Amino acid sequence: MIDQVRSSGKLTAALAASLVGKFGFLCSTLFGKVGRCCTGPIRRRQYSSASYDGLTQDIISALNLMRFFLLAAPSRELCLTNSPPVLVYTDASDVPGRAPQRVLGAVLYRPDTGELFYTSWAVPHSLVQKWLPKKSFMGQLELLAAPLAFCTWADGSKHENPSSSSTTIARRPTW
Repeated sequence: MIDQVRSSGKLTAALAASLVGKFGFLCSTLFGKVGRCCTGPIRRRQYSSASYDGLTQDIISALNLMRFFLLAAPSRELCLTNSPPVLVYTDASDVPGRAPQRVLGAVLYRPDTGELFYTSWAVPHSLVQKWLPKKSFMGQLELLAAPLAFCTWADGSKHENPSSSSTTIARRPTW
């Protein structure tokens, strides 16, 4: 559907509503609903009373980001066992004067085994400079924490317990 809109160069209000609805369903289980960030321009078209149905640069960017999320989204699984879920907690901090100033963190807990894993990542200033200027970047940092956890534990590999002398981090983001 996204490729169809991109190739036709047109997005009607009705098609925008359908696209937002379908994509919203995907986002209900995607990285803490982070995918919703790209639906703003599509949603504005959905509720627009204007007759123009061409693609604006905002809509093209939103469609490209939606396509990226679709390709990056893990397959959904239906487990019919009674095993407890794996719990993932994420957080971010931005403390001026601290080195590093901006840090993402994630904790993975396996209730079935009691295992606890963690990871953190200092967000490079070069990445933050690419964002629109703001007084605070906490919103963006909080959004990045979920993909950090996903990138770290996406392969399902075992990591050492943080109470041991070292913690293995599988992969670092390459932003």
